[in-house]
Amino acid sequence: MVPLRLFVNRLSLRPLGATDPSGRWVRWVHVSELADPSPFLRGGELLLLAGTGFRPGESGEYVRRLADAGVEAIGFGVTPVFDAVPPELVAACDEHGMALLEVPPHVPFASIVELLHAELVRAETRDLKHLSDGQAVLIKAAAGPGPLRAVVERLAELLGGWVLVVDRNRDRTWSAGPVRRDAEVTAALERACASPSPMSAALATADEHVEIQRLLGPAPTGYAMAVARRGPFSVADRGVVGVAASALSLLFTAPSAAGSPEALGAAAVAGLLRLPTLARALAGPLDLGGDASWRVVRGLLTEPPGSRETIIQRLSAAGCSARRSWSRTATPSSRSSPAAIRSTSCAGSWTRPVISPGSAVRTPPMISIPRGARRVPRSTGRASAARAWSPGPTRTA
Repeated sequence: MVPLRLFVNRLSLRPLGATDPSGRWVRWVHVSELADPSPFLRGGELLLLAGTGFRPGESGEYVRRLADAGVEAIGFGVTPVFDAVPPELVAACDEHGMALLEVPPHVPFASIVELLHAELVRAETRDLKHLSDGQAVLIKAAAGPGPLRAVVERLAELLGGWVLVVDRNRDRTWSAGPVRRDAEVTAALERACASPSPMSAALATADEHVEIQRLLGPAPTGYAMAVARRGPFSVADRGVVGVAASALSLLFTAPSAAGSPEALGAAAVAGLLRLPTLARALAGPLDLGGDASWRVVRGLLTEPPGSRETIIQRLSAAGCSARRSWSRTATPSSRSSPAAIRSTSCAGSWTRPVISPGSAVRTPPMISIPRGARRVPRSTGRASAARAWSPGPTRTA
């Protein structure tokens, strides 16, 4: 599609009548001198004629048929048949809301067709580059830290809109941009999550286009994505969405190295050294959203924690004199997990969790922290300075 204003600006075609050509888009340029060319048109055309055999008295019926066929605009070439555009044609175009352009004598019809073709080729090249660049950005995001969250954020940037991804099996969501959460979008997402076979849906409002797509995962159902942008989705946009859907489906099924015990332990220590960032630090290796809720449920301490400075010094030391331990289970009691977490000793008496593939846990989520630490409010998800012994909370089901 090419904007009609392009022909006005590039070739100096003169708009006539009350209908503004701005905002009109042309799919094709067609030349016809027939009294009724509507049977040979598909809609979205800029129709060119020089007036051979044209009868100004029949302008009303002529324009009505073209409008019914979906023609976007008429280009009337002056000379050699008519020295000016017939006023009857101008009046008929105003009556039916048809855009009318005067084609000056020095502009051949062929140049209008060539301009359309060149612009279509340029748009296709631009779309291919957009798709290629989008693929590279999404693949890089999928291979980096926090891949699920990164892919969602990059996709929203590429489309200039918002993205919402849901995992109903583990009650997780990822979003980017100003997400539209009305009943229509929610219902479409739920249908996609419940569908055992591939499905998609499209929703449109006056200022937004939304597309819903089912994603694949380890469970038969429960995964879906909603993407939206202000304008209609182009072929390249849909290609980018398809790449993101494939990447997200693979990430749902493939384990991530970012969630390894080493990465989780490093994030916990980093969060403890700067308590206000603890929840965000743990969300990275676990690939969770920044709004995840956390709760501390149990702790063990063999000596008074001391001041904040003392805690930081002891955490930084290679060997810690106090014995601290913590553990976590991965899933709620209603579901099983492919990994169980056990504790092994590190330097000094500090212990950390190690994931053991192949086993299953059916106990509620729990984490052990130093005794005496108070519960962390679910709404804030962060510990205070007095709880600096906690190696970090876990996300509740």
